[in-house]
Amino acid sequence: MLLDNKSSVKRCSIPTPYPIGDTYAYIIAEDPVTLVDVGVATEEAREAWDYWLKRYGLTVKDIKRIVLTHGHSDHYGLAKEFAERSGAPIYLHPADWKKVMDRVAFYTELLPVIREYGIPEAFLEKFIGILKWERNFCLDIPEEMLHPLQEGDILEFERLTFSIIHVPGHSPGHIILMHRHEALSGDLIFLELTPIPMLETDEKGNRLKTSLLYKDSLAKAKSLGLKTYFPSHREEQGDFDEALKKMEKRMAYKESLILQCIRQKGRCTAYDIIKCLYPDRGPQEIYITVSDVLGRLDLMESKGLIRCEKFHGIWHFREID
Repeated sequence: MLLDNKSSVKRCSIPTPYPIGDTYAYIIAEDPVTLVDVGVATEEAREAWDYWLKRYGLTVKDIKRIVLTHGHSDHYGLAKEFAERSGAPIYLHPADWKKVMDRVAFYTELLPVIREYGIPEAFLEKFIGILKWERNFCLDIPEEMLHPLQEGDILEFERLTFSIIHVPGHSPGHIILMHRHEALSGDLIFLELTPIPMLETDEKGNRLKTSLLYKDSLAKAKSLGLKTYFPSHREEQGDFDEALKKMEKRMAYKESLILQCIRQKGRCTAYDIIKCLYPDRGPQEIYITVSDVLGRLDLMESKGLIRCEKFHGIWHFREID
């Protein structure tokens, strides 16, 4: 087992200020000593890292490589600081470089797309406020610190070898580190959580259908024989096939709820569906909720269940008879 008592791979629980709770980062305590994800740049996170490094007989100066499974703030926020203190290079799939180099600018560019789904302006102002708040603990990474990590790359250690598998969806640059039939899996899959394929755009500013990428990535992981995953939140490990079956049931149930919402109005915006599904969610969660709803709508459209049409500059959805 990749994380048994004799393994050089060590799980480290790093606190975050987000509702998801701690991020599980990993130390690979073989030459070259490598961190897989790092959490956020808060005093609580720094204290946690001091504890874990000391526990395994290491210091920051011993870190030789920083690998990020993807470019979300709870995974990379402390990377720049660690790289500066240790001299370690930061490895990340190039599809996620832009969002870690200037987080506020990256997400601000999404606002015109989000507006097209009927989201009130007050919610978008709150979203920008949250991005500015996150600057306190999510440090932008200069491009010169970043090194590409892509499909087919191999990370070699004294005893272990990991294959890099590109699994876009939750984030376009998401990767997992696979060793035989096990993987350090980031936010790819969970037993009880459903990872949200987050709203993003391509180089031309068109919205990516990230949920379709995510669906393909899950099929890819299955085809490669992934059996046991070690994720980044809440669950310490899981059986991939079991988690996949449970997630498919959750997805089917949520699709039925969305169809009920659409039937009530006949034709509705993504914001209408958000209000129907999540009446208690506030504007501070708008990016997560709009990503969640659009991802599910994209899957439903691909199945021929609904149709997407634009009226007066706003996208609407209706059931196909």
